[in-house]
Amino acid sequence: MPRMSRVHFLPWLVLTLILASVLTVLSQSALVEAAPVDAPLLGITPTPTSTLTTPPTPTPTSTPAPKDADSPIGQVDPAIVKRGEPSEAVPGEVVRFTLEVTNRGTDAAVGVVVTDEVSEYLEILDVTTTQGTVAIDGQKVTVAVGTVGPDFVVEIVIETRVRADTPAPLEIENLAILTADNSTERRARAVVAVANLALPITGNTERSSAVSWAAAAGLLALIGFGVWEGIASRRNRRTL
Repeated sequence: MPRMSRVHFLPWLVLTLILASVLTVLSQSALVEAAPVDAPLLGITPTPTSTLTTPPTPTPTSTPAPKDADSPIGQVDPAIVKRGEPSEAVPGEVVRFTLEVTNRGTDAAVGVVVTDEVSEYLEILDVTTTQGTVAIDGQKVTVAVGTVGPDFVVEIVIETRVRADTPAPLEIENLAILTADNSTERRARAVVAVANLALPITGNTERSSAVSWAAAAGLLALIGFGVWEGIASRRNRRTL
Protein backbone atom coordinates (compact mmCIF):
# COMPACT_ATOMS: atom_id res chain seq x y z
CA MET A 1 0.00 0.00 0.00
CA PRO A 2 1.51 3.27 -0.93
CA ARG A 3 2.35 5.77 1.88
CA MET A 4 0.11 8.87 2.04
CA SER A 5 2.06 11.99 1.56
CA ARG A 6 1.91 14.98 3.92
CA VAL A 7 0.36 17.10 1.21
CA HIS A 8 -2.66 14.81 0.99
CA PHE A 9 -2.94 14.36 4.80
CA LEU A 10 -3.16 18.07 5.69
CA PRO A 11 -6.63 18.76 4.16
CA TRP A 12 -8.06 15.78 5.96
CA LEU A 13 -6.66 17.04 9.27
CA VAL A 14 -8.17 20.49 8.81
CA LEU A 15 -11.53 18.99 7.89
CA THR A 16 -11.46 16.75 10.96
CA LEU A 17 -10.75 19.73 13.28
CA ILE A 18 -13.61 21.72 11.76
CA LEU A 19 -16.06 18.83 12.24
CA ALA A 20 -14.91 18.42 15.85
CA SER A 21 -15.51 22.14 16.57
CA VAL A 22 -19.01 21.97 15.03
CA LEU A 23 -19.92 18.94 17.09
CA THR A 24 -18.65 20.66 20.27
CA VAL A 25 -20.79 23.74 19.63
CA LEU A 26 -23.86 21.63 18.89
CA SER A 27 -23.39 19.61 22.08
CA GLN A 28 -23.11 22.80 24.19
CA SER A 29 -26.30 24.19 22.64
CA ALA A 30 -28.15 20.97 23.52
CA LEU A 31 -26.92 21.19 27.13
CA VAL A 32 -28.10 24.79 27.41
CA GLU A 33 -31.60 23.85 26.22
CA ALA A 34 -31.83 20.81 28.54
CA ALA A 35 -30.54 22.51 31.74
CA PRO A 36 -33.13 24.19 34.14
CA VAL A 37 -33.34 27.95 34.11
CA ASP A 38 -32.24 28.46 37.69
CA ALA A 39 -29.32 25.97 37.51
CA PRO A 40 -25.81 27.33 36.69
CA LEU A 41 -24.55 26.19 33.32
CA LEU A 42 -20.91 26.14 32.29
CA GLY A 43 -20.00 28.49 35.16
CA ILE A 44 -22.55 31.10 34.17
CA THR A 45 -24.96 32.14 37.04
CA PRO A 46 -28.37 33.26 35.74
CA THR A 47 -29.60 36.63 36.88
CA PRO A 48 -32.76 36.25 39.05
CA THR A 49 -35.83 38.05 37.76
CA SER A 50 -38.24 39.83 40.12
CA THR A 51 -41.87 38.66 40.26
CA LEU A 52 -44.65 41.18 40.85
CA THR A 53 -46.97 40.05 43.69
CA THR A 54 -50.43 41.61 43.96
CA PRO A 55 -51.30 42.39 47.63
CA PRO A 56 -54.55 40.83 48.90
CA THR A 57 -57.61 43.07 48.81
CA PRO A 58 -58.70 43.95 52.41
CA THR A 59 -62.18 42.77 53.37
CA PRO A 60 -64.39 45.74 54.33
CA THR A 61 -65.70 45.62 57.92
CA SER A 62 -68.74 47.46 59.24
CA THR A 63 -68.24 49.91 62.11
CA PRO A 64 -70.98 49.81 64.77
CA ALA A 65 -72.86 53.05 65.25
CA PRO A 66 -72.02 54.83 68.52
CA LYS A 67 -74.65 54.54 71.25
CA ASP A 68 -76.30 57.59 72.65
CA ALA A 69 -74.94 58.43 76.11
CA ASP A 70 -78.46 59.16 77.35
CA SER A 71 -79.91 55.92 76.04
CA PRO A 72 -81.53 53.96 78.91
CA ILE A 73 -80.57 50.56 77.44
CA GLY A 74 -80.15 48.07 80.27
CA GLN A 75 -81.27 50.56 82.92
CA VAL A 76 -83.20 49.68 86.11
CA ASP A 77 -84.90 52.66 87.72
CA PRO A 78 -87.45 51.78 90.44
CA ALA A 79 -89.34 54.63 92.09
CA ILE A 80 -91.75 55.09 94.99
CA VAL A 81 -94.27 57.85 95.71
CA LYS A 82 -96.25 58.25 98.93
CA ARG A 83 -99.17 60.42 100.03
CA GLY A 84 -101.35 60.65 103.15
CA GLU A 85 -105.09 61.41 103.13
CA PRO A 86 -106.35 63.55 104.71
CA SER A 87 -103.38 65.82 105.20
CA GLU A 88 -104.96 67.13 108.44
CA ALA A 89 -106.66 64.88 111.00
CA VAL A 90 -107.80 64.80 114.62
CA PRO A 91 -107.38 62.04 117.23
CA GLY A 92 -109.62 59.10 116.36
CA GLU A 93 -109.73 59.91 112.63
CA VAL A 94 -108.70 57.40 109.95
CA VAL A 95 -105.65 58.24 107.79
CA ARG A 96 -104.71 56.26 104.66
CA PHE A 97 -101.22 56.19 103.21
CA THR A 98 -101.00 55.22 99.53
CA LEU A 99 -97.66 54.06 98.11
CA GLU A 100 -97.06 53.65 94.36
CA VAL A 101 -94.09 51.55 93.23
CA THR A 102 -93.04 51.92 89.57
CA ASN A 103 -90.09 51.14 87.30
CA ARG A 104 -89.07 53.92 84.90
CA GLY A 105 -86.19 51.90 83.39
CA THR A 106 -86.04 49.40 80.53
CA ASP A 107 -85.06 46.34 82.59
CA ALA A 108 -87.05 44.69 85.37
CA ALA A 109 -86.32 45.52 89.01
CA VAL A 110 -85.76 42.24 90.87
CA GLY A 111 -86.39 41.48 94.55
CA VAL A 112 -88.26 44.70 95.32
CA VAL A 113 -89.14 45.14 99.02
CA VAL A 114 -90.96 48.10 100.63
CA THR A 115 -90.66 48.75 104.37
CA ASP A 116 -92.64 51.38 106.29
CA GLU A 117 -92.08 52.32 109.95
CA VAL A 118 -95.49 53.66 110.96
CA SER A 119 -95.53 56.28 113.72
CA GLU A 120 -96.43 55.16 117.24
CA TYR A 121 -99.25 57.74 117.22
CA LEU A 122 -100.98 55.78 114.43
CA GLU A 123 -102.80 52.50 114.91
CA ILE A 124 -102.42 50.14 111.93
CA LEU A 125 -105.83 48.91 110.80
CA ASP A 126 -105.13 47.19 107.46
CA VAL A 127 -102.48 46.84 104.73
CA THR A 128 -103.21 45.82 101.12
CA THR A 129 -101.08 45.49 97.99
CA THR A 130 -101.77 44.76 94.33
CA GLN A 131 -98.66 42.54 94.14
CA GLY A 132 -96.61 40.64 96.68
CA THR A 133 -97.06 39.62 100.32
CA VAL A 134 -97.60 41.74 103.47
CA ALA A 135 -96.02 41.26 106.90
CA ILE A 136 -96.76 43.42 109.98
CA ASP A 137 -94.44 43.38 112.98
CA GLY A 138 -95.50 45.94 115.58
CA GLN A 139 -95.36 49.29 113.82
CA LYS A 140 -93.21 47.95 110.94
CA VAL A 141 -94.92 47.08 107.66
CA THR A 142 -92.97 44.98 105.11
CA VAL A 143 -94.26 44.28 101.60
CA ALA A 144 -92.28 41.80 99.48
CA VAL A 145 -93.27 43.07 96.03
CA GLY A 146 -90.94 40.89 93.95
CA THR A 147 -90.19 41.71 90.30
CA VAL A 148 -91.42 45.01 88.86
CA GLY A 149 -91.22 45.30 85.08
CA PRO A 150 -90.77 48.51 83.07
CA ASP A 151 -93.71 50.95 83.40
CA PHE A 152 -95.48 48.61 85.84
CA VAL A 153 -97.32 50.07 88.87
CA VAL A 154 -97.84 48.40 92.26
CA GLU A 155 -100.16 50.12 94.75
CA ILE A 156 -99.84 49.62 98.51
CA VAL A 157 -102.41 51.08 100.93
CA ILE A 158 -101.76 51.36 104.68
CA GLU A 159 -104.90 52.23 106.66
CA THR A 160 -104.31 53.76 110.10
CA ARG A 161 -106.16 55.66 112.84
CA VAL A 162 -104.81 58.54 114.90
CA ARG A 163 -104.64 57.38 118.51
CA ALA A 164 -106.86 59.16 121.01
CA ASP A 165 -103.92 60.07 123.27
CA THR A 166 -101.96 61.76 120.48
CA PRO A 167 -100.71 65.17 121.67
CA ALA A 168 -101.91 67.93 119.39
CA PRO A 169 -101.02 69.94 117.47
CA LEU A 170 -98.47 67.53 115.95
CA GLU A 171 -96.97 66.65 112.57
CA ILE A 172 -96.57 62.92 111.91
CA GLU A 173 -93.95 62.03 109.29
CA ASN A 174 -94.20 58.63 107.66
CA LEU A 175 -91.19 57.19 105.75
CA ALA A 176 -91.23 54.33 103.24
CA ILE A 177 -88.03 52.69 101.94
CA LEU A 178 -87.76 50.69 98.70
CA THR A 179 -84.90 48.26 98.06
CA ALA A 180 -84.11 45.99 95.10
CA ASP A 181 -81.47 43.36 94.33
CA ASN A 182 -80.26 45.20 91.21
CA SER A 183 -80.77 48.85 92.18
CA THR A 184 -80.06 51.39 94.88
CA GLU A 185 -82.36 52.42 97.73
CA ARG A 186 -85.32 54.75 97.13
CA ARG A 187 -87.30 56.71 99.77
CA ALA A 188 -90.64 58.51 100.00
CA ARG A 189 -92.22 60.62 102.78
CA ALA A 190 -95.69 61.80 103.73
CA VAL A 191 -96.65 64.23 106.51
CA VAL A 192 -100.01 64.39 108.31
CA ALA A 193 -100.87 67.24 110.68
CA VAL A 194 -102.84 66.33 113.81
CA ALA A 195 -105.10 69.12 115.10
CA ASN A 196 -106.54 69.60 118.58
CA LEU A 197 -110.19 68.68 119.09
CA ALA A 198 -110.70 71.82 121.26
CA LEU A 199 -110.03 74.12 118.34
CA PRO A 200 -113.13 75.95 117.06
CA ILE A 201 -114.70 74.62 113.91
CA THR A 202 -114.39 77.11 111.12
CA GLY A 203 -117.27 77.49 108.68
CA ASN A 204 -118.68 80.07 106.32
CA THR A 205 -117.29 83.46 107.31
CA GLU A 206 -120.24 85.42 105.99
CA ARG A 207 -122.73 83.22 107.84
CA SER A 208 -120.79 83.54 111.10
CA SER A 209 -120.71 87.31 110.74
CA ALA A 210 -124.46 87.45 110.12
CA VAL A 211 -125.16 85.34 113.21
CA SER A 212 -122.91 87.55 115.30
CA TRP A 213 -124.62 90.74 114.12
CA ALA A 214 -128.05 89.23 114.76
CA ALA A 215 -127.07 88.27 118.31
CA ALA A 216 -125.70 91.74 118.98
CA ALA A 217 -128.83 93.39 117.58
CA GLY A 218 -131.06 91.16 119.75
CA LEU A 219 -129.04 92.01 122.83
CA LEU A 220 -129.28 95.74 122.11
CA ALA A 221 -133.03 95.43 121.53
CA LEU A 222 -133.47 93.66 124.85
CA ILE A 223 -131.50 96.32 126.68
CA GLY A 224 -133.47 99.10 124.98
CA PHE A 225 -136.77 97.43 125.87
CA GLY A 226 -135.69 97.20 129.54
CA VAL A 227 -134.72 100.86 129.64
CA TRP A 228 -138.00 101.88 128.02
CA GLU A 229 -139.98 99.81 130.58
CA GLY A 230 -138.13 101.49 133.44
CA ILE A 231 -138.87 105.02 132.17
CA ALA A 232 -142.53 104.19 131.58
CA SER A 233 -142.88 102.79 135.10
CA ARG A 234 -141.46 105.97 136.66
CA ARG A 235 -143.86 108.18 134.70
CA ASN A 236 -146.83 106.17 135.88
CA ARG A 237 -145.79 106.54 139.52
CA ARG A 238 -145.47 110.34 139.19
CA THR A 239 -148.93 110.61 137.63
CA LEU A 240 -150.51 108.73 140.53
